[in-house]
Amino acid sequence: MPPPGNKRLTRELEKLMKNPTEGIACYQKDDKINHLIVTILGPNGSPYENGVFKLEVEVDDTYPYEPPRMKFVTPVYHPNVDTGGRICMDLLKMPPNGTERKALAL
Repeated sequence: MPPPGNKRLTRELEKLMKNPTEGIACYQKDDKINHLIVTILGPNGSPYENGVFKLEVEVDDTYPYEPPRMKFVTPVYHPNVDTGGRICMDLLKMPPNGTERKALAL
């Protein structure tokens, strides 16, 4: 029996495929459900307009109780992204190092 996180992730990916968000694409890397590649188009009217940004996302079996790990593969200059492409926001980290809240992820 797959871990609960994989079942939820499967449902969420199916929902995304049926009703994609404009400007965002998500697909499995190496046919692994918990390793994803995401591409995001830069928003119109922003400094990132016309940009295409690639991210890698790894989702643990503990999802949704632990947030996914993600990093930009495409180099970006942003105050919340470090030089390794990792998003540096306390909101995305679990306590005690961060302030991640389950209610915000739902």
